[in-house]
Amino acid sequence: MSFLKKIILTLARKCNLTLLKGDHSQESQKMAAPELKSGLVKNCRVLPSRNAILPLLPKGGMIAEVGVGWGGFSEELIKILQPEKFFAIDLFNSKSENSPFLKHIPAGTAQLDYYNKKFALQISEGKLEVRKGYSWDILKEFPDHFFDYIYLDADHSYDAVKKDLERILSKIKPSGLIQLNDYTVYDPVNMQPYGVKKAANEFMNDNNYEMIWYGLDRLGFDDIVIRKVEQD
Repeated sequence: MSFLKKIILTLARKCNLTLLKGDHSQESQKMAAPELKSGLVKNCRVLPSRNAILPLLPKGGMIAEVGVGWGGFSEELIKILQPEKFFAIDLFNSKSENSPFLKHIPAGTAQLDYYNKKFALQISEGKLEVRKGYSWDILKEFPDHFFDYIYLDADHSYDAVKKDLERILSKIKPSGLIQLNDYTVYDPVNMQPYGVKKAANEFMNDNNYEMIWYGLDRLGFDDIVIRKVEQD
C-alpha cells in the first residue's frame, strides 16, 4: 500500500467516511460529455444558485417536477412560479432514515404519505397532481406540447436521463423551458459517475436547444435551463 493511500485511509477512518472500492476512472470517462456547439451557449447567463434562476422563469402554466424527493424544491417551485397546475412525478418508493438531510422527518416515514400530507391543500384544490411511476412512462400519458416548464431531477444515470429527455422533447411546448439538476459527470458525495451532463449535451446538440441559464452549486451539482433555439 502506498504512503499516500495510507494517509487517505487514515483520514477517512478519523472522519468516519466510507471509501468506495474499485477504480471508477473508466466508468467516469464513459460519462465525458460532448462539447456543445458554440451557438448553443452564446445567450447563457451564469447565476449563483439554482434558486436564483426561479424568479427569472415565467409564472403560471403547466409545470412538472420529475423526481420530487421529499418536496423541498416543489415548495419553492409552487411558491415562486405559481403554476396553473403542478405535476409531481416520482417513484415514491423511499422511506426516511436517520439522514442528516431529513432530520425533520421521523425515521420510517413513507415518501408518498409525507408528500401527500405536505401538499394536501394544493391537492384538494386541484392545483397539484401526484403521479407515481417511472418518469418516462408517466410523461408518456400527457398530451404532446403540454408543459410550459419541466424540472428534471430523477435517475441520474446516462440511460435514464436520455430516456427522460427523449420523452420530454414531445411533451414540452415549443416555447417551453427545461431545467436539469445535477448537470455534472461525477457525484463527489457518493463518489459515483453521473450521466446528466453527457445526456444533456447530446440532447442540446441533436435538437438545437440552447443553454440560457447556468446555476452554480457549492459541490458542483449545477443546474442548467435550456430552450429550443428560435428559428430566424
